[in-house]
Amino acid sequence: MIEPPGWLGFLKGLTLTQAGVIALVLLAMIPAYFVYRVLGDPALLDRFMSSYRVIPSDSGCTIRSAAESGEPEQWSISTGFALAGTEQYTVNVVLDHEPADEKEVAGHCATLLLIVEKMHEP
Repeated sequence: MIEPPGWLGFLKGLTLTQAGVIALVLLAMIPAYFVYRVLGDPALLDRFMSSYRVIPSDSGCTIRSAAESGEPEQWSISTGFALAGTEQYTVNVVLDHEPADEKEVAGHCATLLLIVEKMHEP
């Protein structure tokens, strides 16, 4: 009997178990490739390592938490003071710590509202 050349001969000699193991290894390489791409792309890695969220508050101001990749989390309490078309102008205070309680948020918010009031005076 003539033996088929190269890959065809190799494939014919595989058992069902061996073919299954090769298929599983090839299947495992797909997510590994995507992980490799994410870790090799600085922009994509930065996106996965950064965070941003808006925290609900009853103070009338908006509380935000953000962290750039590898940086500590920063907190912001803000309120709007003007609209121009689709653009919204805000004033805010940036904190290096999470506001301790609603009282701290209310204090910062009251100060921001005083600033907005002063800015609106003629």
